[in-house]
Amino acid sequence: MTSLDALNVDDSQIIWRYFDFPKLVHLLETSSLFFSRLDLLGDPFEGSVTTADLSALVQGWVSMSEESGTPAGYYELEHRHRNSDPRHSLFVSCWHMSDFESVAMWRLYAGDMKGIALKSTVGKLRTQLPSEGRIRRVKYIDYAVDKTSHLSPAYCKRNAFEYEREVRAVISRSSNPSLTGVSIKLNLDSIVDEIRLSPELPPWMSDLLHQLLARYCVKAPCLPSLLDKQPQFDWELEA
Repeated sequence: MTSLDALNVDDSQIIWRYFDFPKLVHLLETSSLFFSRLDLLGDPFEGSVTTADLSALVQGWVSMSEESGTPAGYYELEHRHRNSDPRHSLFVSCWHMSDFESVAMWRLYAGDMKGIALKSTVGKLRTQLPSEGRIRRVKYIDYAVDKTSHLSPAYCKRNAFEYEREVRAVISRSSNPSLTGVSIKLNLDSIVDEIRLSPELPPWMSDLLHQLLARYCVKAPCLPSLLDKQPQFDWELEA
């Protein structure tokens, strides 16, 4: 059974955040990183429990009723009458864990390959979090079979998302259904090692991005994607 400690990530681990153009502008303009509320990340399974978890929970209620002599169903009823959704107090920033760029991440999160990627490390991101912030890798599970008893639902996703190799920074706030996200101030120069330009970025947009980064005095090197390199073929060698 996996514990939260098993999901810890070494501070030296390279991580990436892929942005489309509007999200980059927001980052530069506000000098802050946006954390989305857990239930608004786009996957309906976020924050849910597995079949095995639910069975264990129901059995626990039965045992508690038997031991305390309370009527059957009492503890389940108490649980169902909770006033707040626990997902409304958890806010997440998602990063990709890899030593190199990902074509899939470019296509999914960088505006159809017309955005940028920030390269950082777990340790540098950690220094920018508030005191209650935690960084852990995501555990990919089968919700029909696996148990998450010792894990926060914030660090679990379905096996179908395993290709994302996700590392999550999670912060907590008082539950508020009207709060869809929070922005955390950060020092961009302290967190970013490199900025990579999308491999399909047109020249005019590349020029614009360089100008934008210069205007905001971003010191991190802005480099073309390594996926821009051209292939070589042995039949093209000159005699």
